[in-house]
Amino acid sequence: MSSSFKHLVLGRYELASLLGEGGMGRAYLAHLKSTGEKVVVKVMHDKFKDNQRFHELFEREMAFLRQFRHPHVVALHETGVDPVFGPCIVMEYLDGLPLCDLLDQQGRLTPGRVGRLLVQLCSALQAACDMGIIHRDLKPSNLMIVNPGDWQEQLKVLDFGLAKLTSAPHLSIDELKGSERRIVAVGTPEYICPEQIRGNEVDQRGDIYSVGVVLYEMLTGRRPFDADTHPELFELHLRATPPPFAAVGVTDVDPAVEEVVNRCLLKYPSERPQTPRALAEMFGAAQGKELSEADMQLLESQPSIETFPSVRAVVEAAKMPFTEVFNFQAWMPEKIAVLKLRGFLEEFHGDVIESEPGLVKVRFKVEVEPPPPPPPPKMLIWLGLAAKPPAPVPPDRIGLDIYLEKKDPSQPNLLSITAILDPGEESNLVRKKKWKKFCDTVSDALSRYLIAEKISSVDRTSAS
Repeated sequence: MSSSFKHLVLGRYELASLLGEGGMGRAYLAHLKSTGEKVVVKVMHDKFKDNQRFHELFEREMAFLRQFRHPHVVALHETGVDPVFGPCIVMEYLDGLPLCDLLDQQGRLTPGRVGRLLVQLCSALQAACDMGIIHRDLKPSNLMIVNPGDWQEQLKVLDFGLAKLTSAPHLSIDELKGSERRIVAVGTPEYICPEQIRGNEVDQRGDIYSVGVVLYEMLTGRRPFDADTHPELFELHLRATPPPFAAVGVTDVDPAVEEVVNRCLLKYPSERPQTPRALAEMFGAAQGKELSEADMQLLESQPSIETFPSVRAVVEAAKMPFTEVFNFQAWMPEKIAVLKLRGFLEEFHGDVIESEPGLVKVRFKVEVEPPPPPPPPKMLIWLGLAAKPPAPVPPDRIGLDIYLEKKDPSQPNLLSITAILDPGEESNLVRKKKWKKFCDTVSDALSRYLIAEKISSVDRTSAS
């Protein structure tokens, strides 16, 4: 065993053996040193290890995802940045068989068995979808089958730790300041959805496309698209029609079931089942049966998870005497929102001091009075021939917190925006009765740049 395995990841987990490697990192079997409990530790590849921007994004998104719990999602125990291995994810260890290995052993699965596993998969994806989370890398190696072939057979989804938070758009500081560099977790080429290849926004319907590829493979024993190179494979995802089941030697699957799989594999999101719950119901109906009450309850279950703090922040902000809160609604993809906000910041000389999923913090340096004229020579002041100039009025340091949310998973381009303006302490704008005018100017500019409709505002500046 390599000497590196003796290292304690995050000071607590002793690596035992390499389980596998993917596009973002390597997974190890490990043991909690204090108890011997088995866990899985995933470490990022070296290209991410020294990237501070990736560390910041990783820690912020993991703080949210650690709270996501569902019976068909592997539990995320802990995350952190190890001094040797860099960003790490510690997950529940499952004694099971990855779906890819199960398919290698059995070739294909019966439609009834596929339907039972699909309900469990869709229940996990629906719970994630309800919280604005999409997976973006669904594939058989990320689906663990516990108790395979047993009456207690269960499916659990792995690697939600590399998911995207769709309810809380992340506009990176680099993008807002003009750089186009951005770290994006790209899906596995064999299972990637067409919109991700096109560079368009990806929502839960992108996951449904990947599920369609997995369903095709489970029912036929092969993927719908294969090619020697990634560019050729991407072209097939973008334009090709999946071969009919009969053309690949499968004649014992009901055509209605095949039709549901084909709907998942349509090239544009609007053509596919719109939610994981809808997909589970369609597949059940294609098999000529309704979902059981237990299945429906599972699909309706809501995970207990703390949402992003926009509402709490607004409530807290409203307690400040001169804080103004503005609410907007805009229709635009995240990439366009970045460009629009960049223009706003350039006009108002705003400095982005922090950006995390769902929140951009901006600070303005606002000169309340024009700078005084140059002072007269000191000799003239000493002789009494000129007055000592007044002290310059210090600039205000204004805070603007912009919260962005996607509250409706079916409308991925509908942004709910909350802007909170805080004058800070000892504000000259407030003292000189200019605060209200400044707030209106900023609010109007945000509405103009984001092409946004102003929903409401909370006025706390009656004294200004």
